[in-house]
Amino acid sequence: MSSKNTQDAAETVEPQATSDAVESANNAAATEEPARFSLSSLRWFEDDTKAWWRDRAIVVTVFGLLFLLFLGSFGLWDPWEVHYGEVARSILERNDWISTWWGSHWKNSTGSAEGSYFFSKPILLMWMMSIGMQVFGFSAWGVRLGVALIALMGVLLVYSMGASVFRRRVGFLMAGILGTSPFWSMLSRQAQTDMPFVGLMTVGICFFMMAVFGKDRDLPADKFSYSLTFGWVALVCIPQVILVLVGLSSWRGSTNPFMEAFTSPQTQGIIFGGVILGLGTLLLLTGLWKGRANTEKSRKTRSRLALAALAVVWVPLLVVLVIALVSGDNAAKSLEGWFVWGPTQAAQYLSMFSLALYLTFSRPIVERRRIYLIGFYTFVALATMAKGLLGFMLPGAIFFFYLLITREWKMLKQVDLHIGVPIFIAVCFPWYAAMLIRHTKGFWTRFFVHDHFKRLSGGVHQIDTGSFEHFVRWLGYGLFPWFAFLPATFGYLFSGRGLKMDDDRGRATLMLLIWAALGFMLFTLSSTKFHHYIFPVVPPLAMLIALAIDDALDRELPHPWPLYFAGIGVLGMLTWDLVGDPQLLKNLFTYKYDRVWLVDLDPGFSRWIFGAGAVSLVGMVLFLVRNRVIRRAGLSAVMAAAFVFTVFCIDIYMPAISGSWSQKGLWDAYYAQCTRIDGPPGAHRFKRFCEEPAIAFRLNWRGETFYTQNEVLPMSKDKDFDHFLKENGDETFYAIMEYSSYRGSFPRALPAHLKGKACITYNENIKFALVKVPCAPDDPNRTEDKPKNRR
Repeated sequence: MSSKNTQDAAETVEPQATSDAVESANNAAATEEPARFSLSSLRWFEDDTKAWWRDRAIVVTVFGLLFLLFLGSFGLWDPWEVHYGEVARSILERNDWISTWWGSHWKNSTGSAEGSYFFSKPILLMWMMSIGMQVFGFSAWGVRLGVALIALMGVLLVYSMGASVFRRRVGFLMAGILGTSPFWSMLSRQAQTDMPFVGLMTVGICFFMMAVFGKDRDLPADKFSYSLTFGWVALVCIPQVILVLVGLSSWRGSTNPFMEAFTSPQTQGIIFGGVILGLGTLLLLTGLWKGRANTEKSRKTRSRLALAALAVVWVPLLVVLVIALVSGDNAAKSLEGWFVWGPTQAAQYLSMFSLALYLTFSRPIVERRRIYLIGFYTFVALATMAKGLLGFMLPGAIFFFYLLITREWKMLKQVDLHIGVPIFIAVCFPWYAAMLIRHTKGFWTRFFVHDHFKRLSGGVHQIDTGSFEHFVRWLGYGLFPWFAFLPATFGYLFSGRGLKMDDDRGRATLMLLIWAALGFMLFTLSSTKFHHYIFPVVPPLAMLIALAIDDALDRELPHPWPLYFAGIGVLGMLTWDLVGDPQLLKNLFTYKYDRVWLVDLDPGFSRWIFGAGAVSLVGMVLFLVRNRVIRRAGLSAVMAAAFVFTVFCIDIYMPAISGSWSQKGLWDAYYAQCTRIDGPPGAHRFKRFCEEPAIAFRLNWRGETFYTQNEVLPMSKDKDFDHFLKENGDETFYAIMEYSSYRGSFPRALPAHLKGKACITYNENIKFALVKVPCAPDDPNRTEDKPKNRR
């Protein structure tokens, strides 16, 4: 063998040998009694974690630039981004962080205002948007920032899991493949619920796999990891405790003179709850600090102060309960009212968080596995707050079927359910409970029955059909160009090399396979089908593809090589489809695919797609060469093509077609043309006001509401328009409408003295026009009566 080949083989074998050695050492250590450490004896950083933090910094830097750069370079898209964005903006305007709202302030011809509580989506996305807008204004950057950070976090944890369970190269491959998949990268630029759900669930499952399969799971954790973990749990839990305390502070029980006096004004109950919760927390933290040493005296101090903290919180609440029962006219209603009262609800969730904190720090065994499990329960709870029941049911089903197949039921003893369940309750329950307390049947019927059970069984907003082949096609576009490796990936898995159940890597691979299969089956059987519903399957497929590529890099010839040739054919077909119809990319995540949107596609789109596909095809051909250096060069070509294609998708393609999918430019023109005035007292500092009103004529695409901060007046019926004209008199107004309405129903609806006096003042949106009434013949903003970009 030549020296060059010898060196190449050594470079390939050495990482695996090192990885195997570390795993063997850890397995040997695991058979002995685990070392015991007191929290005070831990170091801030362990030596073996420094290289991990360096690699994580590389991943965060690369994908942070990819996902965050130019994040706000184009407007929010109709209808989902602006719909959820307006619901989030109304949180700031109404200062209600529990009950979300959608509607108009204008009273129509019947004297009523359009609007109702918004029950169809959970709260997490709205909270992230609201915080972003409070800091960065009513902008695309503020609305999308939280979603982009979740996408970045998902890629980071995929790397961490790959490096922990398999090896460093696998981690980089997993992160690179997932982060450059169109589904992942393009949804990182869309403020809708799918990335928060899938991204947070992916983070949680990766933490779980690190806890049960990671090579470092039995090594001691460090203080930084503990501080970061519980700091994060506190960050997502404590504000909700305060929110429940304040938001449920009114009395909801039967007639009760004592409770009505005690909760009127509501600040009395809030102060009462805040004092007892604050004192209890202070006692618990004091006990954990004084009892941090691993001695008998410290343990007694810790347990005594924990019991004192429990008493400080619950004894006053129980006293209030007794008085309420005695003074009320209905004991059952008084008990119910006490249970749903803000201080009682807040005490429950703070007690759950405190229990998890106490149980974690009271045990002398401080392992990384326990930190990872806390991360798992926290992020699964957040995923549930992002999407609903699927946030915990899908990870739970994956875990259940893994146990059913492997019969490793003893794993249930290793996953710290006694700590995880309280954390899940403390993080996930407060908002859902508050909504059920406030809105009872209305929230239950709409959110759980309509938007969960009916979507799965009966179909809601059904605009697409198909079975197995339907989602295979959209996975092909959403994983371009990596989908071409999928046939060989399944060959690798079922040839016996990928699913070796005698080590943790094989078992972890099985869990990924179960994740992919279960998700694909669930969403294929669902009656409601949007193209992006298959998005939860993308992370496991990306990670499985990375495992197959990693295995192929170590072989003399990729195996099974005929399936790589099949993949080249698949890549060719996907490239052909995308070059022929670049709109397939936007259909990965948009709404109403059957509605015609008059998009003038830039011819350069096809050149970008063809270039990425051609380079990927060449790379796959080179990947089949026996020489490992050339094979790595081929993989590098595919990875480079994927990165360039990602930049094209999110920084060129999406901004370019925003003229069809965003109303931002139109409303910027309105505010530039109108007479700006100051808002009323108390108006949000970012809100804009104009003297000339704006109406939405027979239009309900949501962007008109967000971009006017709910100042647009909805004209859904002719009688509403007549009512507006009567109110407005002969004053100037602006209107947004489709071009077809401008040529047809709108001029017919105008009164005689305004006919022929309307003109378009903004025509750069290919779908919508901004119309001014009345408009002088020499108005400087007058434009052509057709879309500017339409050929």
